[in-house]
Amino acid sequence: MCIRDSYMMSYDRLLRWFNPAARTRRDHKRINVLASGAIAGYLYWFAVFPIDVVKSRIQSDSFTAPKYQGMLDCFRKSFQEGGYRVFYKGFAICLLRAGPVNAGNFFFYEETMKLVTPNPTKY
Repeated sequence: MCIRDSYMMSYDRLLRWFNPAARTRRDHKRINVLASGAIAGYLYWFAVFPIDVVKSRIQSDSFTAPKYQGMLDCFRKSFQEGGYRVFYKGFAICLLRAGPVNAGNFFFYEETMKLVTPNPTKY
């Protein structure tokens, strides 16, 4: 939950950084919404990717002779195996997807809010 909240907060802070004069959410240019969403997605995956690697390793572990005894054990053994780089294998591919997907998510969120909120609230 903490990571998801920081994801939303980073989007909002980036949006305000791109246009500090905006008084409502409707005042932001669409390109700023797209850029803020993409960057927030990159930041989110940078934080989450190591956790996702640990989760995937535990999920693919053997039921009969497990290699890992839990998340911390998996993290420790993985780090011993390949250093911090082991947690970011495949990260570039993830980023290729993360930018457009998160930019689109926030773009459609903002456009939907414009349709369903007749009177925009001020910051």
